[in-house]
Amino acid sequence: MNERITERGIVCSRAELNIERTLKCGQLFRFFHNADGTYSVASGDKTCKLYYDGDNTVIETNEPEYFVKYFDFETDYSCIMAKLSEFEELREALSCGGGLRILRQQPFEATVSFIISANNNIKRIQGIIERICARLCDGDGNIPPFPSREKLMTLSVEDFSALGCGFRDRYLHSTVPLLTDDYLASIGAMPQELAKKELCKLMGVGPKVADCILLFAYKKTASYPVDTWIFKAGRTDELDTPEKVHEYYSRRYGENAGYAQQYVFYYNQQRISNLTINDLTIAKYF
Repeated sequence: MNERITERGIVCSRAELNIERTLKCGQLFRFFHNADGTYSVASGDKTCKLYYDGDNTVIETNEPEYFVKYFDFETDYSCIMAKLSEFEELREALSCGGGLRILRQQPFEATVSFIISANNNIKRIQGIIERICARLCDGDGNIPPFPSREKLMTLSVEDFSALGCGFRDRYLHSTVPLLTDDYLASIGAMPQELAKKELCKLMGVGPKVADCILLFAYKKTASYPVDTWIFKAGRTDELDTPEKVHEYYSRRYGENAGYAQQYVFYYNQQRISNLTINDLTIAKYF
């Protein structure tokens, strides 16, 4: 890759990292659009600021090595797009998806976040997560860190409910204690289908949420999460359920299914001109 680490962080070509396409495609909830037009991203206790400088994208951060991995610069997306372009139904989506990258998020944060995402919209998800972060933050920084498992375990069902989690309050209260470092590491070491089955044993994790966790935290790119928009995009007379859409396209795209899903999601999001990103529902179908 052509990204490079400088005194102010990471600089890469705009074609390699399109900020809006990457942040606004349903994979991330802790990003912030600043008044000066830049974006801030938080991951765990680390932050970065993103903006364009001519034809370049700048990731300003004190943790460049972390964010090189986080933004998946080790992966050649041009090669993936070339492979996916063999599928005629993807070509339009690929033509408007350049610079979209799949983030490599922390497993604990991603698991908690996608449990919160079930049957929810992005604006509400972001609000819940930020209230939780603020509640458990020890410092007074502008962007509080994502709380640890130990801190989240201090919250009761009633606490989660008061923070706006709704029916997810009991899911979080039951599941957070199980998300030990050893458990999360074991998920990453498992073959994809076994990892998905294990995740689905957790309260609040169905197949769609499990696919999101595996794709966005573990780089298991054969995952193909099916939400409202992916189901609408893939539905036919034969593929008339989310389960059928998931099975067909997972097999069709193989190890690149997750990349295909993100390009299709972004493309269909852009086609719906009467909706904004905050209206998009992250639906839990199955």
